[in-house]
Amino acid sequence: MYHTMGSAHSGEEDNCSGGDDESSQKVLLHVYNLASGYNAYAGVMGMGAYHTGVEVAGREYSFSIEGISAGVPKRCPEGVTYYKEICMGSTDKNIAATIRGLRESYSRGSYDILTKNCNNFSEAFCKRLVGKSIPSWVNRLARTGNSIDTGAPPPPPPSSSSKDNSVMEKKELSKKRNKISSKQAALLAKMKAQSKTRKSASSGRRKAIGGS
Repeated sequence: MYHTMGSAHSGEEDNCSGGDDESSQKVLLHVYNLASGYNAYAGVMGMGAYHTGVEVAGREYSFSIEGISAGVPKRCPEGVTYYKEICMGSTDKNIAATIRGLRESYSRGSYDILTKNCNNFSEAFCKRLVGKSIPSWVNRLARTGNSIDTGAPPPPPPSSSSKDNSVMEKKELSKKRNKISSKQAALLAKMKAQSKTRKSASSGRRKAIGGS
């Protein structure tokens, strides 16, 4: 069952049509809630925890510890709920070639919850397909978490000509909204621990297969 909640992101398009060219394919960003209870309040401040995948030509592409994968659109990964669909535009690019160009950067085992996650992949994929960035709120929690880890200020979100101009994006976030709360810090720690556990399990499986 798909889940949608009210938030500052409601101004974005939820559907679109392909381009005039018959060879063009519409590009859709699918956003999933990683923590629905947490996102109910943090999402309003643009600090929600989300998973994303990019649908084009009837397949949804996403990135995880196993690398880039393609599957049935809107099929929620275990433990998450569907949030919304955002139209990114249309493309006539060769999808297979585009994915091949991303595989080296987004290889199996290179996943990092803060610096190279599913949203970073969605950003790179959409940039190559339509020349647009995904909405900045999608990956803001990871950017903020990374700034806490490194002690550096959060990098500015990528420039975007997409319809990412909600009221929230037009206004400067207050210091209170920019400050990560103890609950947000705990969620980041939990997500990082889960990522490390999956990475260790994946490494163990590969060693077992290699030794058999």
